[in-house]
Amino acid sequence: MNPAPALGTFLKHWRSQWAGLTQAQLAMAVGAASGGRRITERVVRRWEEGQPPADTEELEGLLVVMRRHGLTEPEIGHVRRAIFAACLDRHYPELFASEEFAELPDVDEEAREECLRVMSGFGAQDIVGLVARQDELARAGRERLTPAGRGTHARRQDAAQAYLGIALAYQHFGRGRSALAAARCDAAADLVTTHFGEALEPMFSAHNLADRALIFGFKAAPSATAIRALLAAAEAARARGDDPWGGSLLCEAACYCGQFGDAALRAEVRSAARDRIAICREHGSPVTLGQAHRSEFWMACADRRLAEAEHHLALYDQYAPSDILHEVALGLCRGKLALAADTPGEAEELFEAALPLARRLGYGYYERLLAAHLQRLRGGRRVPS
Repeated sequence: MNPAPALGTFLKHWRSQWAGLTQAQLAMAVGAASGGRRITERVVRRWEEGQPPADTEELEGLLVVMRRHGLTEPEIGHVRRAIFAACLDRHYPELFASEEFAELPDVDEEAREECLRVMSGFGAQDIVGLVARQDELARAGRERLTPAGRGTHARRQDAAQAYLGIALAYQHFGRGRSALAAARCDAAADLVTTHFGEALEPMFSAHNLADRALIFGFKAAPSATAIRALLAAAEAARARGDDPWGGSLLCEAACYCGQFGDAALRAEVRSAARDRIAICREHGSPVTLGQAHRSEFWMACADRRLAEAEHHLALYDQYAPSDILHEVALGLCRGKLALAADTPGEAEELFEAALPLARRLGYGYYERLLAAHLQRLRGGRRVPS
């Protein structure tokens, strides 16, 4: 898809599905952000047809509204580049190849590579292009007259659509749009079930994607009900033989149980975590054992059983893989332990030390979480980005 139609596709998608605005509402918001300039629905329609904003005031007003509705600064940078490319496309279309992404012979491999890059924490290199490519694949599927047979290019297109849907879910999650992440993951799970049965590949089974949607939804709206759903999903994963994934689900439940769980639910999570440690000692890998100890850490920390929390945190550190993500998670855990011990000064130092690592990693979820803790500790003063 060329830059101008890609821009239009993204703007329409962002307005209607991410921001939840009508064309009239977006026109009013951009007009207000542009110093009272008159922006009409017709102008918005032209943007969504691939026409770039007419001048700098229109552009900056649009970007202000995009920031207010959840786009991060790197994503704003992607939109700026897309607008400049669309301007070139409008005036010099011969500069751009017209090959459609959906028609690439290895479209599934290209999409899988992009999906894994986004999932690794680095985020999309071009959010506008990601949305446009996913829309192009969805359109190709809708226009198909017969089901995709095994080994056909149409089958590759279906796989690519699922991979890019998962990538978009993780892009949303990493940038704080957890409800949108859950919706995209649910859609990807439905796509996998419809076209591939049980799994697209082992790490992208329909069960696994549905569980990821559950986690993303839980982050958007934590509750005791959601914690029970995570416990049930963890048990189901264990029954399927996917012990590492069950541990991840249990750890998510344990992280929030102290805030949202009643005494009975906390006891249930604690019991599940202890059972898991016993099982992992006998049959599990070091990684799954580390996850189990991290679950116990969160429970002990919530109950202010500080010596026990320190014990489990040390074992988590011992068994978990040594990488930047682990260092960030460990900094968050140590900061939470300092808060439980009523030493806010130490907690602030630990969160502050972990924040640059989270930024270097490019994983927005930890970055926002650490910044939120620092902001609360500093009396509401915003943490510089």
